[in-house]
Amino acid sequence: MATPVLLPKLDMTMAEGTLTRWHKQEGDPVAVGDLLFEVGADKLNMDIEATAAGVLRGVAYPDGSVLEVGTVVAYILAEGEALPAAADQRVRATPAARRIGRERGIELSEVPGTGPGGRVQAADVLAVPGNGGLEAGTAPAVAATPLARKVAAGLGVDLAGVEGTGVGGKVMKADVERTAAPVVPAPGPAEAGAAEGEPERVALKGARAVIARRMSESWHQSPHVTLTLEADCTDLVRLRSRLAGTVKLSYNTLVAYLTARALTAFPVLNTTWDGTDLLRHSSVHLAVAMDAPGGLLVPVIRQAERLGLQGLHETLGDLAARARGGGLSPGELAGGTFTLSNLGGFGIEAFTPVINPPQVAILGVGAIVDKAVPENGTVVIRPRMTLSLSFDHRALDGADGARFLAHLRSLIECPERVLL
Repeated sequence: MATPVLLPKLDMTMAEGTLTRWHKQEGDPVAVGDLLFEVGADKLNMDIEATAAGVLRGVAYPDGSVLEVGTVVAYILAEGEALPAAADQRVRATPAARRIGRERGIELSEVPGTGPGGRVQAADVLAVPGNGGLEAGTAPAVAATPLARKVAAGLGVDLAGVEGTGVGGKVMKADVERTAAPVVPAPGPAEAGAAEGEPERVALKGARAVIARRMSESWHQSPHVTLTLEADCTDLVRLRSRLAGTVKLSYNTLVAYLTARALTAFPVLNTTWDGTDLLRHSSVHLAVAMDAPGGLLVPVIRQAERLGLQGLHETLGDLAARARGGGLSPGELAGGTFTLSNLGGFGIEAFTPVINPPQVAILGVGAIVDKAVPENGTVVIRPRMTLSLSFDHRALDGADGARFLAHLRSLIECPERVLL
């Protein structure tokens, strides 16, 4: 009996994922537990195992395809068994070609493919004589998600010219953005001759593609506002030095601890969207941006406001180690209610962080730098830290963000009242 191979749902919030790469190819024998393909979602790549034994047939999507959860990407068949009734799955074709073929009643097996390896492209199907039963002059409706239609309208993109990578060739938002991206023209003969060499072409795939898609979604969907202020870190530096004999805390741990406490007093910042309504959370599920070999990862510390300094220090250390080693689970990257991004370790003093949807705010933390500041009619040198809060102006006003930053600054400038 044919066993369908589905794009799995890795966590409760996942709606689509990237089929990053196939480990098995069309016609390969498969045993239970063999690695079939790698799927990327929310900046995490996971290998998917076979749940049945047989032969891999009907591989329908190439590496890099963005698909909805539950999409049938192939079948595992017994030796000699035929594919299920969907005959055009056996034809190598792009998702857009399959969509147009269905809409126009065109059998893809009869269409000569001009793509790599004879793959049928959308243009090949459109070139077939006749209109497949459509009224003359009537273009087929383009299958697209509501968000894709909204983004296309905003960017002035004609959906008819977009090749969809969703189920059945449905146009996804990422497809629209890819089509709208400016194309850099190739250098002319004179320019090419003067160049030292051809530039390296780097495809966006895997975790990098997910990061690009999510950042683009955030920037297009959320009206970003960023507020910045400086905090005097004299007492914070002194406290960290005093605690060094007991535990060597990072400044990131200290700021994360104080941020979690500040959010309990300002639930308007500890908020997420569910698509229609704002959800204000009673617990702080603090997401912390971390640099990892495969790209940025943002694991979540559950109920961060309930952890003591030692517990938070150990949790951050564990998550950072597993982020570098690829040991985080999908669940540990989902469900955050507020994000902390600290680039101080790289010497960055201030930056504009991008909101991590569905959250409504993110805090950027810069390096602690000695600066000259006026004090009692003279100039003194004090360690200063810049805090940058980006927030979704649909969810809160500037005054809300300003009050939160002022409160957090007060905690940083007098940490002993909450730390000891």
